[in-house]
Amino acid sequence: MERSLIFLSSFSVFPLQAASAIALAKACRYDGVELFLHRRDRPQILNHLRDAQAMGLRCTMHQFWSYAESPTLLNACLQALGYTEPEGYSLNGQVPPKTRVPTVIYAERIPESLQSRLGYDFRVQTCSLDANGASKLPYERFVQLVRKYNLPVCFDIQHALEYLSGKLGVEHLPDSPDELMSRLKRLWSDLGPYVKEIHLTDCHPRAGKRNVFPGDGLLPLFNFFGMLRELRWHGDIVPEVSPVHLFPYRFGAARLRAHVQKLVEGRW
Repeated sequence: MERSLIFLSSFSVFPLQAASAIALAKACRYDGVELFLHRRDRPQILNHLRDAQAMGLRCTMHQFWSYAESPTLLNACLQALGYTEPEGYSLNGQVPPKTRVPTVIYAERIPESLQSRLGYDFRVQTCSLDANGASKLPYERFVQLVRKYNLPVCFDIQHALEYLSGKLGVEHLPDSPDELMSRLKRLWSDLGPYVKEIHLTDCHPRAGKRNVFPGDGLLPLFNFFGMLRELRWHGDIVPEVSPVHLFPYRFGAARLRAHVQKLVEGRW
């Protein structure tokens, strides 16, 4: 029977490097690993992909960003440590050509991705980066492009809700689980047939806390995945949790894997 696959996000176990994240994913019985394409890991990314696949893990990759696109304190630290991209970077300079590994890119990169002829397998994420807190590519235009070009979508639950609201920042979202579920239904109605991957996220809107451990926030995750079971959706599921909620990683990553499996199966 077809089932969804659960991936460990390498950014959820930061600052572990890719090799350690891959070993952790294997030890905790994940189906795969999503590797973020930051500048510290990228020179060896093809070797990391081969190693993960040799262990029987599926792989996806995720575009990294520049400080200018998201000038937060965290990204200032990442910039100082050599993780972020320079201004004006391109996908061609970040994603290895012809790997055919599904790679998550941000919404505003759709025009660039459509021009590429290097054999990429992109999944466009429900998020558009912009330093002023708005979106470079409005949500309505994103939906139009997805439908016009039949683009595979990475549905980030938290980001999708922000995208629909027109403002980055979970503090702009409602506190009502019923209202949040209503918005998720609208988003899925717009994009569901194109979704290949879900970023499973949770947050506390009023407190402005994002990427908390699934179930510790206010997002109606149980109802949302219940809807997906009714629709018989299957795909890749990548829980994105702030590293502070998973440390120590060997325990936290295993707990997260078991928790997500119960959620997907309706046993939560």
